[in-house]
Amino acid sequence: MIENISALFNDRVMMLITWPTSSGWPQIARGIGARFVRPDMLAVLVAGSRYPAILGTDWSKGWTAVTVARVTDYTSCQIKGPAELHETVPQDLELVAAYRSRITALFGKAGAEHGTIDEWIGGTDLRRIVIKVCEVYDQTPGPRAGTTVKATAWS
Repeated sequence: MIENISALFNDRVMMLITWPTSSGWPQIARGIGARFVRPDMLAVLVAGSRYPAILGTDWSKGWTAVTVARVTDYTSCQIKGPAELHETVPQDLELVAAYRSRITALFGKAGAEHGTIDEWIGGTDLRRIVIKVCEVYDQTPGPRAGTTVKATAWS
């Protein structure tokens, strides 16, 4: 299963990450790259310039969730668990560049203007949110939507 989800991250996907705030209302951001740093740890990259609340978050409270959906067929999953903010590494920059390239090519072929695409994938001040994978759900539309993927599949 981890191989399937890793392959999904390397495709043309939309990533939404949500995390709790002290007010009880979740913050939401668009991810611009994701990869497993270990089988039980997922790093999601976000543009801090677009989502400055990342820096003011107390990551020790509540869980963070990332939902990933492939644009071409809606294959999707959701991963949940506690998270921490980490420093980026050089591999993160390469990951984000590749993600931005895939999305730009996909929407460019559909005639979308660069400014429109940039609203989705732009921004600077790269931030890395690392989620301890505790729950995984299949969110692909159809009879399996919402099905829990067992945690034992990750070890």
